[in-house]
Amino acid sequence: MKKLILLIILLFAVMDVALMWLLVRGADMETTERAERNEKAIEFWKSHCVNGKCS
Repeated sequence: MKKLILLIILLFAVMDVALMWLLVRGADMETTERAERNEKAIEFWKSHCVNGKCS
């Protein structure tokens, strides 16, 4: 009986770790995409604006 309870607890612990990993991984990917968009916006701004004058 003790082994069954330990097995269930272990199963929940593994599921919890997997879920946290997915959440962190998803947030990391979202941050990377946002950073790439910001870089593109900065490049666009630099190529179109010189000394505060935008074309």
